[in-house]
Amino acid sequence: MLPVRARFVAFPRRQQGSALGWILGLLAVGALLIALTVIGLLMMGWSLFTEQAQTALQQQPDVAEHIGHIQSMDVDLVASSEYDDSDTFVFRLSGDRGKGRVRARFISTDADTETLGEGELTLASGRVIRFGPNDPPKSDIDK
Repeated sequence: MLPVRARFVAFPRRQQGSALGWILGLLAVGALLIALTVIGLLMMGWSLFTEQAQTALQQQPDVAEHIGHIQSMDVDLVASSEYDDSDTFVFRLSGDRGKGRVRARFISTDADTETLGEGELTLASGRVIRFGPNDPPKSDIDK
């Protein structure tokens, strides 16, 4: 008996999934770019808000007296979310005269300015100082 040799016929591969893979890959890259753009815009907007909020807080007489020049200011998102008012934020402040926590309502007067509404400054000692929207800014106080 003679040995039997098997013959394998190679069928050409179809490139059917290749186009689908490219389309899905491009969609994934597009979605990633859109997400990164949205995150970047949100961060830029948040940065502008915190700069304007810091300027408003720096002009508040009690903050100027007890905190001094604000050197660092961090938002406390958990504490801010406890208030129903979407304009009320809580910041932890540190300055050249002390540290504290401020809860205040920030009112957008225009695209470049935030104004303080009612709020309170809690000093590191635990003392709470309430302030209102009609308190004169630091620049208007006679020295």
